[in-house]
Formats: sequence, structure tokens, C-alpha cells
Amino acid sequence: MTCFKAQTSSTMANLNQWLNRHAPINKFCLTGCALLTCGSLQAEIIAYDMANSLGSSQHNLNYHLNLHAGAFTSGSDGFERYTFNSSNLNELPAGLIDLTGYGRLDEQGLQIPDGHTLFGAVDSVNQNNPSGYASALWAFDIGYATDLSISAKFAAMGDFESNDTFSLKYSYDQDTWFNAFDFKAQTQLSQNYVMTNGHIKTLNDPMSIEVNNNGIAYNLNNIFTKYQADLEEQVLGLSQTLYVEFSGYADGGTEAIAMSDLIINGQVLTGPPPVLPLPVSPGPIVPTPVTNVSEPSTWLLYALPLLTVLVRSRQQGLS
Repeated sequence: MTCFKAQTSSTMANLNQWLNRHAPINKFCLTGCALLTCGSLQAEIIAYDMANSLGSSQHNLNYHLNLHAGAFTSGSDGFERYTFNSSNLNELPAGLIDLTGYGRLDEQGLQIPDGHTLFGAVDSVNQNNPSGYASALWAFDIGYATDLSISAKFAAMGDFESNDTFSLKYSYDQDTWFNAFDFKAQTQLSQNYVMTNGHIKTLNDPMSIEVNNNGIAYNLNNIFTKYQADLEEQVLGLSQTLYVEFSGYADGGTEAIAMSDLIINGQVLTGPPPVLPLPVSPGPIVPTPVTNVSEPSTWLLYALPLLTVLVRSRQQGLS
């Protein structure tokens, strides 16, 4: 399995972002690195969907929204989740799955392991969706994790056109969106696709993937390959939700693109968090109270001079 990853942030930047994220909320981090006693940051899988490689389908997925699921009347069109197994061969769009492994004649489709769940897109331009544009949304609970990255396995096959484009974007507030993966047809190239039965099919204009807008395109094939992108840190670090959107346009029943194992990775704090006092506002200045001293009584005022005379007389008599 090949994994492609693009780096976009440094360790110190991640630490600063983590401090900015957690300090306003829990107030348990010091600003000086030498005094940082917040436990250790540990890389973990934060959330996922269609995670065939993990043996589980979903984790920390708040919801998935797709208005196109089941909305296309033609069985050759689709833009939704599918779970493939040998008993539902005819329930998936024909252009999406390679059936040569089941003794059928086929020259188009992706190699999908039995029992796997994926999100597939085939011919989004149809009578039910004349504009051709389609999108699906995931909302993951990230629980203030930092140093986030997103990985997924992608596959595609077909003679795509220049207007066949897709993207996978993410956002923390559904207002500002960032590109994780961009997909577009390479109209000057061709690609060899290996079918399950070993037959090689060559097609022009393959679909390519670009990670983090880094300017490097990798051609996809009909075997799922993992790609990973680092995510931008939050500005304020206050969101517990990561929104992921897969969207695009494809016109053709023999042009398929699919995604599986959508996984969010990040770093979380381990160990008990130390508690620091919240910053206290100076507030109004209150003068320090002074203890009242009682006035000497009148008899003491007369007695002091007389006592002084007696002391002096005593001293003279002794001399």
C-alpha cells in the first residue's frame, strides 16, 4: 500500500497552536515551553468513516449528509455510500465495480474487496441532477485535537473530460474551507488499469489527485491507494467539529471515482491535565484599612509631665 503525505506545518507552530487552542478553554497550559507541564501529546486516530482497514465503519462521526443518496433513477448513476459484497453485484453502478473477479466479462470498474464500504461517484449529470454538481458532507467530533491530518483511499477509472473535477475540502466553521485533495483529468496522458482477472485496459485522460495544493499530481488507478494531507490549524482553536465535504462533477457512465477509509488523525493530550488558576482581573483599587488608635485619656496627659519631674529629682539625689 502506497501512502503519499504533504507536510504544511512545523512542530513549534503546532505547539503554539495547541497552546492557543487549549489555554482559553481549560486554562491548564503555561506559555513558556520550559514550564510546560501539560502531559504529553500523543498521535491518535480521532475519527473516521468507511474505515475498512480498521475493521469498523464509523467513529466520532456526528452525522453524514448527502441529498443525492438514492436520488438517481438510473442504476448506472450514483453519488453515495455503497457496501459491496458478492450478493449485491447488480446493486452498484456498473461503471463503479470491476466484475471480472466474478467470472463476468468487464472492462470498466474499480477493484473493490468483498465487504468493503466506499463512497462512489458515477455520472452525476443526469435527469435527476441536471446541473451535474453533487456534494456530500461529514461532520466529525475532533474534541479539540491538534496537528490534524486527513487520509483516505482513492481509486478512479475512465476516459475523463476536462470538466470532470472533484475535491475534498474541510472546514472548522463551514464558512472558511480549505482544500485537502483536488481531482482533475489529465487530458494529455493515458493510464493502464489492471482488472481483477489480470487483463490490462488502457484509457486516455486519467483522473489525478493533488494533495494540499502542492502542485504535484498523481494519477489514480482502479486499485485503492491511500493519500494523506495535513490540515490547517484553527485560528482560535475553539471548534470541536471538523466538516469534510466531497463534491464534484462527472458526466459519463463509464467514468468512476471512489473513496474509502476516510480517517482523521491528530494529537491529543494524555495524562491528567494540571490545573492552573485563571487570570484575575486587577479590578478597582481598594485602600488598605488602617486600625484606629484610641486617644490618650486626660489623666495620662497630666501624669506624664509629673512623672518626668520625679525621675529627674531621683537622678539628682543619687548623684
